[in-house]
Amino acid sequence: MSTFQEKKKKLKHLIENQIIPLIGKKCILLDAPYHINTGDLLIWLGTIHLLKEHNINLLYTRSADTFHFENIPNDVTILLQGGGNFGDLWRYFQEFKLKVVKQYPHNRIIFLPQTIYYSDSQVLNEDLNIISTHNDIHLCARDRKSYDILSQYLKQNIYLLPDMAFCISETFINKKKRKQSKTINKDLFISRADKEAKKLPKIEFTRPTDIHDWPSMEKMPRNYKCLNTIRFFNAKYNHLMNRLGIIGKYCKYKTTWTEDFFMRYVCLPSIINDAIQFVNSYNYIYTTRLHIAILATLLEKPCTFIDNNYGKNSGFYQTWLNDIDDIIFIYE
Repeated sequence: MSTFQEKKKKLKHLIENQIIPLIGKKCILLDAPYHINTGDLLIWLGTIHLLKEHNINLLYTRSADTFHFENIPNDVTILLQGGGNFGDLWRYFQEFKLKVVKQYPHNRIIFLPQTIYYSDSQVLNEDLNIISTHNDIHLCARDRKSYDILSQYLKQNIYLLPDMAFCISETFINKKKRKQSKTINKDLFISRADKEAKKLPKIEFTRPTDIHDWPSMEKMPRNYKCLNTIRFFNAKYNHLMNRLGIIGKYCKYKTTWTEDFFMRYVCLPSIINDAIQFVNSYNYIYTTRLHIAILATLLEKPCTFIDNNYGKNSGFYQTWLNDIDDIIFIYE
């Protein structure tokens, strides 16, 4: 069995040893999560920390909405954000990734660790056929089931790797823990209520327990409200440029950098800080959210982990976390 400390080091090394040699000196990160799902933001932060630690030049980061398919030099590696949106459940983001694959045939493209889920096998076939036409594409699966799906279509450049959140700096985590402002003498149950939710099993809590979701999901952060204001004015600006014809064509999208900057340097650190302080303030964690279990591991908090509606959580647990004494998994 593994301790939290041993597991964190092992999983980070797996990612470093496989991904860093693939990237090269310069890269961009696309499909960054400009929303309030803290789990996706933890993935993003882990990616940033990994690149910084290995002195890789991250030229810029864009979301699916702020990237406008400009020219990219062939020596720049394109990183696609890891997570759980590869498939037909969160289709908007998958369509964006496929467009990147088709638009940049001469750049190396790396799909950072993803859980793959399709309810329609025909859509799966179509997507993987598009991806297989690229000459220099590398796909990282976040669990064994996803890896097996990829291996049916691709014979090389597929990797089984854990979630990028495990690359968040240990120094960063410890600094946040030292700044803990309060401790709650209770347990915490965090349950999701979106397309991945399922009917919960009966759980007998042994101590007083608070029931919540991510803080950012329960109450929209003030900084994120400011970001939405920036988006509103950027949309107005782009609408005006559309009406100016040829002149506007060269001025359009010139303000989207404000959204990129504000999300990266204001919203991201604020939401992550609130999440760490929140989870770390409790004694024991119950969760249906994958990244609550991952954050509990990073914070070395004992946890009961419950499956979601299509097996993403159980797949990740069986692949990476099932030898940790302090994590219990509930399948039903």
